[in-house]
Amino acid sequence: VTAEVGAAQELREAKEQLEARVAERTRALAEANQTLHQSERRFRALIEHGSDSISLIDAANTIQYLSPAVLNVEGYRPEELIGRNGLENTHPDDLPVIHRAVEQLLARPGKPIPVVWRRRHKDGRWIWLEGVATNLLDDPCVQAIVTNYRDITDRLAHETRLGEQVQRLALLSRITHAIGERQDLRSIFLVV
Repeated sequence: VTAEVGAAQELREAKEQLEARVAERTRALAEANQTLHQSERRFRALIEHGSDSISLIDAANTIQYLSPAVLNVEGYRPEELIGRNGLENTHPDDLPVIHRAVEQLLARPGKPIPVVWRRRHKDGRWIWLEGVATNLLDDPCVQAIVTNYRDITDRLAHETRLGEQVQRLALLSRITHAIGERQDLRSIFLVV
């Protein structure tokens, strides 16, 4: 009888220990799920509200994913482009640029490669894009070339206008210098 009582006591203690371990693991799992949920929400906020677009393009050059920012950058909703060829809206003159970038990406997996190219916006105009692409085709969790990119059309237009203004200022500087050295109008324009 004493042996049976001892065995029953051991069984109760083992059961209590097992229940305590299950309860602790359940708490740890709930905390991990909460942390994962918060991380997913943070990631989603970054992706959905960022100004840069993110694309995932597979080895067959098919668009697998586009962040919601593609609407602001290219005028398309992601679902309008997902499943289509990644080169489809690329300016014909920039195809060699893209092909060189892909060669570099394939030769150096994991290394970010900067690229500037043009794509047709949904409204029909050409826009300049600047991005960084990384070959993560061999990463089993990604299996794509990841590109973060933005529209730089306005920036390039401002840079062009600024360059034109600098040229005009240089001309004015030469004219001013020529006026200081010469007195007659004909010799001033010969210098300029």
